[in-house]
Parts: sequence; structure tokens; C-alpha cells
Amino acid sequence: FYDVKPVVRKQARVKATTGFYVFWARIADQSHVPMLQHIFNPKTFWTKYPLPSLPLDYEKYTQLQETGWTYWNYATWPRTTCHVVDGALWAAKTLDSSLSKNAAALFDRYTRMHFPNDTIQKPNIAERYDPHTGSPFMPELDYNHSTWIDLLMQHVAGITPQDSDDLMIDPVDIGWDSFSVKNIRYRNRVEN
Repeated sequence: FYDVKPVVRKQARVKATTGFYVFWARIADQSHVPMLQHIFNPKTFWTKYPLPSLPLDYEKYTQLQETGWTYWNYATWPRTTCHVVDGALWAAKTLDSSLSKNAAALFDRYTRMHFPNDTIQKPNIAERYDPHTGSPFMPELDYNHSTWIDLLMQHVAGITPQDSDDLMIDPVDIGWDSFSVKNIRYRNRVEN
């Protein structure tokens, strides 16, 4: 799946993180699962602080990085990463359970990006980060450009809203020894 250049309406024939949005949109099927291997490949998108907007094997990746222009050239964008993590976790639950370990590792790496230098007392979210160092590119660290809590609630806790009063609990096994949430409000009632 490719982005489309808006003016000329032609495919931008380069891999990009937005190409994985078909999983986030829940329109991917079993035949699309192999493309997720690009996310977990250290030669394409698997960086310490995921996911770079362009793959590491893009022919101009190093040049773009050296220019210092980080807009959409290689930076990790938390909002985009959230969509891709959500799609990968969804695919692990619905299309191929063997994706669970890698999807959990992706969630873990994305979570760690919110804590520079592993300082858990100062969680933050910037607009974009260096995918190799985890350094934010902007000084504003309360950008509110992430839906991390949704990932935690829907895929780790497994709370999946329905078009009914029934509450589905369908977590991904991410390897934690334990996890719990209490007093969850769902359709105007509290679930314990």
C-alpha cells in the first residue's frame, strides 16, 4: 500500500509507515499479513524507537537524515506509530496469533520512547523523535499527539467496546506477569 501524491494523484512508490494503516483501519486480511514483517525487520522499520516514517533501506535515507530536515523524511511520529501499533496488535488478535510477540515488542519500544533516558518520572510526548536515539526534535514535550492509553486499554487490558451492552475482553499476550484495571466505566456502568 502506498501514499498518493495529492496534486498529481499518483502513488508515491516508497514504503512508508502509513502503508500499514490498512491494519489500523481493519480492512487488511490474511493475505496482507506478510507485509507486517517489514515493521519487524531491522533493515526497514525496526528501530529502537519506532517507527521511522521512511524505511532504513530507502535509497536517500542517510542523505535525508544528514540534512537535519526531519519533517517526514525519517522521523518517528507518535501519532502514526500509534496507528501502526494498534494495527499490529489487532492483526495479532484477529489474523495471526504468531504476531503477538513482535507486536508486544513494538508496543514496548513505543512505550519506552515516552520516557527519555528511561526516566519513568517524566513521561512525555513530542511531535516527532529521532528513531535511533529517541531524542525529541521539538522542545514541546506535552504535544498530546498519541493514543497510547487506547493501546493499553484495548490490547493489553483487552477492553473492546461493542455496539451492545456486552463488554468483550480480548487481550494480546504481551508477556507481562500481571496487569489489572479496576472500576472501568462502560456504557454508564462501572465494571470491576
